[in-house]
Amino acid sequence: MDDYPEGAYEAARDRIKQQSDTAEALLAKVAAVEATPDVTDYQPLIVGLLDEWETLTAGERNGILRQLLRRVAVYRVQREGKVRAASRLELHPVWEPDPWADELDRVSQE
Repeated sequence: MDDYPEGAYEAARDRIKQQSDTAEALLAKVAAVEATPDVTDYQPLIVGLLDEWETLTAGERNGILRQLLRRVAVYRVQREGKVRAASRLELHPVWEPDPWADELDRVSQE
C-alpha cells in the first residue's frame, strides 16, 4: 500500500529544509546589500534641491525627503539656566549605515 520507500519523507524534508536555509541566507545577503545604498544613487535627487525648494509643494518636499532620509530624530536638550529646553535634530540619510541598527535589533529580539 505504501507508494514511497521507507525514509523517503525524511530525505525529502531534509532536502527542502536545506534549500530553504540556503535561500534564506542568500536573501539576508541581498537585504544587507540593499539596506545601505550608495549616495551616488541619490545625487540626481539631491542636485538642485535647495534651488528648487521654494517651488516644490509640501507633498513634493515630503516625497523627496522620504526618499533621502531614513529617519529624523528630535531630542530635547536641557540648557543650563534656561527656562525652555532646546531641541536637537539628527538626520539619518538612507545611504549611511543606520546608527540605531544595533539598538533596534536588540529591542526586536527581546
